[in-house]
Amino acid sequence: MKLCLIFITLLLGGASHAQQKSVLVFDLFNGTLDSITNIRCDSTILHESTHHCVGQFNQLVELFDTDIPVSDLFPGSQFTRKKRASGRFNLNDFPLRTSVKLFRTNSDTLVDLCSGSIISKRHVITAAHCVASPGRNNLYTDSLFVSPVFDNGDFNENFQSSFVSKVYIFKDWNFNGEDLAILELEEPIGERTGWISIGFETEDTLLKEGVFYKFSYPTETNPFLDPNTYNGDTLYYNYGQVDDVTENRISITNAIGVGGDSGSSIIKVTAGEKFISYGVLSFANNLSHSRINNWRYCAIKTIIKNELMIEDLDVQNNYFVYPNPVAHSFRINQPEGMEVLDLVIYDNMGRVCFLQENYNSCSAIDISALANGIYYLNLATRNGMVTRKIVKYGY
Repeated sequence: MKLCLIFITLLLGGASHAQQKSVLVFDLFNGTLDSITNIRCDSTILHESTHHCVGQFNQLVELFDTDIPVSDLFPGSQFTRKKRASGRFNLNDFPLRTSVKLFRTNSDTLVDLCSGSIISKRHVITAAHCVASPGRNNLYTDSLFVSPVFDNGDFNENFQSSFVSKVYIFKDWNFNGEDLAILELEEPIGERTGWISIGFETEDTLLKEGVFYKFSYPTETNPFLDPNTYNGDTLYYNYGQVDDVTENRISITNAIGVGGDSGSSIIKVTAGEKFISYGVLSFANNLSHSRINNWRYCAIKTIIKNELMIEDLDVQNNYFVYPNPVAHSFRINQPEGMEVLDLVIYDNMGRVCFLQENYNSCSAIDISALANGIYYLNLATRNGMVTRKIVKYGY
């Protein structure tokens, strides 16, 4: 069993407790709305963070430059302009692989949406405005899809993508620091990619020290502000120093974002040992982020706390499809000693599109003849039925 450290324990004894608004829980699969109430938090704690986890793919951690940059900066700032992440980093290494692109679905088509970061084996943090209107307790869409290190228009074959099963936002949220959303995933993709930390720091001056990184999927090109051409299909990064910290915001004066950057984390990197998100991008001007404070941190930790550990998975979870989404063919990873008897693929209308009896685990399943869209894969095993949702895209 492989365990990842969970989080720094709350201080005990003589502490005061703050109670804030509730968190709305949208169950996208069942179409229901619930809430988490009576979230209590020790207001005497000045800083805390969850611990990051490298994940099961490999133990390679990217060595980031933690010196304050002096070139290719936004004028009047100490923050660099965007550069293509694959030009400098191996996207399969940690924590690059915790960067995700968020899509919504429209008639079985994936549509560009926002950026986000994996913060547990089954949770992603992004901006609330990517999925909901401020002050309105409803969502734009009932179908969301998350893909790790999507790049150059391709899904990474080393990692699973996943549909979103639940969305968490603050009730009656606003842009004054509450532009935060937690997405709960159908598949525990963080088991393989790992995840970054989330945290809060009460002392503003401490957030102005050190170097912060951002990883995002810009979708809009503005040649007057940024010479790069963006279309949402590639992971970019920039980094530098934060210079404007208020009660509800973390910003970089004179730095500019574009569409698609929304929801990307502001991640403080410390000597390759800590990777902590202190907020997510809300506004493009001055790269203004909604800041995670003490209570917001407690609320988020309440949501994700049961998913901050890697342990032995049950048989159902050990079956996964890769790559997914799939353009031409896919394979099935299955537990050692387990056997798939029959394999059936259904479309959204429940019609059988593909059937293979006595499936050979060494064989790839070619679905290039199927139309693009969402399908359901049923695997009959000696331990019961396993169902996985797959996305067909491409040519």
